[in-house]
Amino acid sequence: MLISLNHRKLYQDYYEKRGEIPARPNQWLARMEAVAEQVDAKTVIDYGSGPSHSLSAFSRLKVVDYDPGVDECSHLPGCQADLVVSIHALEHIEPECIDTVIDHMIGLARKAVLVVVSCQESTKLLPDGSAWHSFVKDAHWWSVRLSGFQAQPTIKDVGLEYAALKLCQS
Repeated sequence: MLISLNHRKLYQDYYEKRGEIPARPNQWLARMEAVAEQVDAKTVIDYGSGPSHSLSAFSRLKVVDYDPGVDECSHLPGCQADLVVSIHALEHIEPECIDTVIDHMIGLARKAVLVVVSCQESTKLLPDGSAWHSFVKDAHWWSVRLSGFQAQPTIKDVGLEYAALKLCQS
C-alpha cells in the first residue's frame, strides 16, 4: 500500500481548505536538473509533487507530477521515467507505507532516484489535528534506510534535511 484512504483524504481536505497554491520554482530545481544532466535524463516523475507544480512548471525537462493527496496528480504514473525525484515528500508518508513507497520510486526509475527528505517536525497540522510531517526521522536514520543511495549535499543546514541519489542499473 502506498497510502491509506484516510491519509489520502486528510491531504486532499488540507489542500482543498487551503485553496489554490500558486506555482513557484522549487529550491531544488537547479540540483534536479544537474542530476538529470549527469544521468542523461529526459523524463522525470516528481513523486509527491504537491499542488504547486514547483518542478513541472519550471523545468526544461518533461516532468510528470504524482501526488496521491492532490486530486489532479493522484493517478499513478503509467510508465517509468529516467529520473524519479522526491523532494520533501517522504516525511508525509505513513510509517507502514514508507518501504513500499521507496521501492515504488525505485521501480519507476530507469536511471536514477533523487530523494530529499525533511528531518524536522512541522508546525502545520492536517485537518484531524495530526502532524503535517507524519514520519520524521533524523539524517542518520535516512542514511541507513537509503543505504543503496549516495548521500548528497543539502540546501538547508546540516540535520534539517537529508538528500540521497541512487543510480539504477542500466
